[in-house]
Amino acid sequence: MRIALLSTLARIADGSPRALIALGGRPLIAWQMDLAKALNCERILCLSEGEEETTAMVEQEAAQAGLEIDFLGGPRHLLGKVTADQDIVVIGDGLLMDPALALRHFAERRGVATVPDYPGVEKGFERIDPERAWGGIIVARGSVGEQLADMPADGDTISLLLRMALQAGTPVVEIDQLHLTTGEILLARSDGDLAERERSLLDNSASHISWVGPGERLASMTARRLAPQNLNNGPMIALISGLLLFGVGSAASLYNYLPLALILVALGSFCVSVAQALRTMKARLHGKLIKRQLSIGINAITDISIISVLAVQNWPAPVLNAVFEPALLVGLWRLAAPLSPDKIAQFWRDRTSFAVILALLAGISVIPAQFPLIILLLLVFVLISEASKRLTLV
Repeated sequence: MRIALLSTLARIADGSPRALIALGGRPLIAWQMDLAKALNCERILCLSEGEEETTAMVEQEAAQAGLEIDFLGGPRHLLGKVTADQDIVVIGDGLLMDPALALRHFAERRGVATVPDYPGVEKGFERIDPERAWGGIIVARGSVGEQLADMPADGDTISLLLRMALQAGTPVVEIDQLHLTTGEILLARSDGDLAERERSLLDNSASHISWVGPGERLASMTARRLAPQNLNNGPMIALISGLLLFGVGSAASLYNYLPLALILVALGSFCVSVAQALRTMKARLHGKLIKRQLSIGINAITDISIISVLAVQNWPAPVLNAVFEPALLVGLWRLAAPLSPDKIAQFWRDRTSFAVILALLAGISVIPAQFPLIILLLLVFVLISEASKRLTLV
């Protein structure tokens, strides 16, 4: 069992608790509770000065998160709250960390997160030696807290636990300084820090996609221009627009306007990609894990739209015969992505570019006439890529 230790003790310039700085309409400590839940914590301990308004707000957030919470006044109050067979997860006052990054390092192991001394200390992280600063998270055995009995009653509980965890031999987990510049790790000391983090995270999300997949890259750039003002309603508007374009494209294919139908599907795919990019940006900005199930479902709708537009050209053949070649074409295109070298895998994942290529081929009458040849070429590529991947693994 894991128990999280949070804090509302640190203050910002106006005297209010750092933990209550607003982020996305919620206090920062609420996002820390989400992080604690992601790390499998079942209960919250919170260091507090006992202010009624602060305590009430934190209690409300804990209730909404479905977590039990106890408030502590100092280091000795922690005694007996965490047993030796439990883990204590300490999250620094004001820390924001991307849940995916935290899970990568601490989902199943203990450790003390560290970042390089520069720029870590400059960004507010506590120095622990000449080369490193504490990265804001400790996952240690509950027994480290037993030594607090010998410490001053007015000591800094979290700093003391940090020293004890290191002295007890808790492994150091080094986190690349790149995460400090992208906003994936931040020690918020003011509203300005959150604004800087917002810019960094959004810029990083937009630049993450390679030009190897031009449709996805353009969608990501478009989403960055729309964010952050359109993060609330933008994903739904873009998704509905994409689905409508899929419908219009399918209607156009019924009247044998195949190039136009595929262009409409490409535009729909672009809108869907914008929706997914906005959704990803919103999740990262708010420190939430991205649910892959929705993305898989949306991508499947895009693939089905491409298959249906192409299959209409084979009617009035039986449905299975009409769908077979388009489904095989799309399936092989998707299969090429995981088998390709990482540098070009993004090309095969780019559904917008795929639809544009098909529209160009339809415009010069290559498809549907040359479906068998295109499928054969794709099959050869997939087989060669699979054999190459096996040799690389060996």
